[in-house]
Amino acid sequence: NGDYERAMLGVQVFDLTSKDPLVKKDIAELNISEDITQGVAVFRVEDGSAAQYAGVLPRDVIVGLNEKSIRNFPELQEAISSLRVGETITLQVYRQGKYIEVPVKLKAGRG
Repeated sequence: NGDYERAMLGVQVFDLTSKDPLVKKDIAELNISEDITQGVAVFRVEDGSAAQYAGVLPRDVIVGLNEKSIRNFPELQEAISSLRVGETITLQVYRQGKYIEVPVKLKAGRG
């Protein structure tokens, strides 16, 4: 029917390495530890998304996916684009001073 389903995580994020002053201000408001210098900070989790069902939270910092480092949004986007709907991944997340692993079963998004 011409539709293409792609795997989606369902988060909106900021690159921690962004030089944009507005983004830096938004990151500062998330109160993320200064020890974390690479990764993507989650500022919004989409309702009904794979991330929401897995328990990903605003203020989480995604630093890895399936044991591969994630330094910025393009790396996260590239990693997700190579995966399939229904596949379970493991996010390495920095949350409230601790590193945790969050298993996520990817859901479909329209492409």
